Amino acid sequence: MSEYKKYFYEVSKYLEDNFEIDVSLSYDTDGDYWFPALRKIIINKNNQWRERYFSLIHESGHARLDMESLSIKSLKMQNSNQDLIKTKKDFISVLNEEILAWSLGKNLSYTLMHDIDLEVYNKIKTNCIMSYVKFGLKEVYKNKINIDIIRTS
Repeated sequence: MSEYKKYFYEVSKYLEDNFEIDVSLSYDTDGDYWFPALRKIIINKNNQWRERYFSLIHESGHARLDMESLSIKSLKMQNSNQDLIKTKKDFISVLNEEILAWSLGKNLSYTLMHDIDLEVYNKIKTNCIMSYVKFGLKEVYKNKINIDIIRTS
């Protein structure tokens, strides 16, 4: 068994035992998702174990932001999840939550004493955050700026 597969199932068990969160792998998804009302994380099964693991700890960061103590919740800029970015405030709020979720996920890997490849983790994190930057700028500024010059990887 790969090390990341082992880590994946350790995180899944940790989330189940401590937060009653169900983790599922699915081929029928185009991404990875945290569903607060269902207490469920769905991870795209098309990815390799390392990427599944990194996605899971990231989604666990979103779960912690939604479920844990007020000190964790206070890090969020807004209490509700923004599905649509309409203003600069919405954009910064979503970006803030994404960065926090990546940081909380990395902290969970440390808590569980997982030896992860930080260079790869940071590259994936950066690419994902840059995709949010690009998307957010497009939503806020529409065609006023050329976001095509922004590379996400």
